[in-house]
Amino acid sequence: MADAAVAVKIREHLNATKRVVAYYPALAEISGGAAAALMLAQALFLTGRTKNPDGWFYKSREEWQRETGLTRWEQETARRNLRERKLLYGRLGGNPRRLYYCVNMGSLAAALASVGIAPAEKPPAGMSPAARVTSAITAR
Repeated sequence: MADAAVAVKIREHLNATKRVVAYYPALAEISGGAAAALMLAQALFLTGRTKNPDGWFYKSREEWQRETGLTRWEQETARRNLRERKLLYGRLGGNPRRLYYCVNMGSLAAALASVGIAPAEKPPAGMSPAARVTSAITAR
């Protein structure tokens, strides 16, 4: 089987798993690297799906690894990079104690603007802040 045909088969198999995590090079530029960009992109996705009105969501270390492929150490480094840049908040809460996350949309919008990406000032009705930022990144 030719390499191109093998590549197509592999891509079809991966697409069938429905477990895709978006990667945006612009996020790597502002977040401190590919791992931080991957975590931030997944956090943006989760922010758009949370029921918490302030955007907070919970993810265990194991869930992050399963969803992004990032190891514990890569997650910790990515979280530190995002925290230092004020792009992602973390707080302990609940019983048992869990680490909850929230994307700082204001800092994210400012960081994206610094590299020439600006979310729409007036988003379409019903568009979440996370979706507004994501659409600005993909339009680049």
